[in-house]
Amino acid sequence: MAYLLKETPFVALVVLAVLARVDEQFSDVARNLGATAWQRFRFVTLPLIMPSVIFSSLIVFAFVFGAFEVPQILGRPFPAMIAVVANRRFGDTNLAERPSAMAIVIFMFLISMILVWFYLRLTEKRKEPKDRLYFKLLMISKLNYFKVYGQNALILVAVLSPYLLLFIWSFAQNWRFPLIIPSEFNLRAWSYVFEPTSNVLQSLLNSLFLALCVSLIAVLIALPAARTLALEKFRYKRFVFFLLLLPLLAPSIVTAVGVHTLFLGYGLTDTWLGVILAHLIPTVPYTILLLMGGFSRLDTDFEAQAQTLGANSWQVWRFVTFPAIAPSLAVSAVFAFLISWSQYLTTLFIGGGKIQTLPMTLVAFQRSSDESISSALTLVFVAPTFIVFGIAAKFMKE
Repeated sequence: MAYLLKETPFVALVVLAVLARVDEQFSDVARNLGATAWQRFRFVTLPLIMPSVIFSSLIVFAFVFGAFEVPQILGRPFPAMIAVVANRRFGDTNLAERPSAMAIVIFMFLISMILVWFYLRLTEKRKEPKDRLYFKLLMISKLNYFKVYGQNALILVAVLSPYLLLFIWSFAQNWRFPLIIPSEFNLRAWSYVFEPTSNVLQSLLNSLFLALCVSLIAVLIALPAARTLALEKFRYKRFVFFLLLLPLLAPSIVTAVGVHTLFLGYGLTDTWLGVILAHLIPTVPYTILLLMGGFSRLDTDFEAQAQTLGANSWQVWRFVTFPAIAPSLAVSAVFAFLISWSQYLTTLFIGGGKIQTLPMTLVAFQRSSDESISSALTLVFVAPTFIVFGIAAKFMKE
């Protein structure tokens, strides 16, 4: 249930971004032929957005398959999720358990490779004959009518209800079933959050610094890579795309264990630089993929015309390229920020507990029985994400 509430908005955002680019021509033809809203979606829109639906579904599957934080906090000790088992064996004082942890990690990585291969196979370009598409449009009016009401209201309730409960819990002294509202209220949890000795504010600042650095570096790395992948044709392009997808579908425990083993030899563990580099592994591929969408819609003829009129490289970027990719740039920066902001396992492995971020503080309290402080910390954790989303939405609107 926790992952259903968490991942549904992600899938919705990915699909909505694709829907915004769908050509309405075929949908208009279907409407003129008498097709209902459901029929237009089923036979016109769905085939166009199916690659993105498959991609987001595979990401959610891979993420939940390799999940650690939520199963560690909410799940039963036995049987445990596979990532939890790998973490226990890797951190066991008995070093004889370390090889079995590595074997589990390799198995999870192989599953990730299979998922990437499966996605690439499903999304291979297949040209559908136009007469077949128009045949669907002609037959669509003979199908049954179906329509769904209230979907926006249900999504709104599903997204906001957990935060409302957290807000109430953060002020509750005691709230036990079957009470509808808490019997007592106080400010104990919020007093703890803002107390200097709690180190919550320091963890918040650490997380902000880390996420801002990672998002900035990820965007700078992704810009030239995304442009090349979106606009250029070269040999082994699909293989590069395969390598790009691997970090997205690889479970976090795989990344954490592999990077920790590598960074030990270079002295990068327990350092800010090591944590930043580790966070770039999942953020850069996301940023590249999102920016590729913006560059794929860029008409390079406008850049050539600007250069012909005497514009230098900076002016072409500032007045031609940047406005064209600005929405994708804003979304990619937001996603990079959020991915880094929410990292727990990678920060724990690479930072070794010396780099204290807000997710680490939050997980420590989630294991306790103090629901009030845990709820207050959770609200502090999600507040910056809403602010970042608001800024990005305003930027995209402008």
